[in-house]
Amino acid sequence: MQALNIASKISKGQVDIAADVKLLTIGQKVGSSEATLLTKLNIKPFAYGLNIQTVYDEGSIYDAKVLDMTDADILAKFQSGLRNIASLSLAIGYPTVASLPHSIIRGYKNVVAIGLGTDYSFPQAEKLKQILANPGAFAAPAAAPAKGTDKPKVEEKPAKKEEPEEDEDMGLGLFD
Repeated sequence: MQALNIASKISKGQVDIAADVKLLTIGQKVGSSEATLLTKLNIKPFAYGLNIQTVYDEGSIYDAKVLDMTDADILAKFQSGLRNIASLSLAIGYPTVASLPHSIIRGYKNVVAIGLGTDYSFPQAEKLKQILANPGAFAAPAAAPAKGTDKPKVEEKPAKKEEPEEDEDMGLGLFD
């Protein structure tokens, strides 16, 4: 212990170390005096294993972080790529499997808009026409007030009838 400058004392046949001492650090080469001391104290601070830095797979070299990816990470990257493909194909008007759901929904919205704007009707447009004609009938019923908290009813003013505004984009959407 004197060779390593460790303050110690002997009391009642035992060796007492006066203060905590950091004998080894990660990556430091173990000297002969440190190894001898650790052997006498029956301490085995060694651990063996691999520290992977890069991965080589069929001619490609990857960073070791590739091994830490979870299924959620892979799924998120796939969804991001799929969104990019769908956006690109919608922007250039080229149909793909990724853009098909968006194209169908856009077509449905256009048909419903035509049904609402004209006398043409089909079951889904008829439901929307009923909702627009009488929105109060489809609203969720209000909860009954608790006992003792009755408030006087306030008269409702009739809603102002709005004049139709000009459609600045002439009914065309971003990708129409």
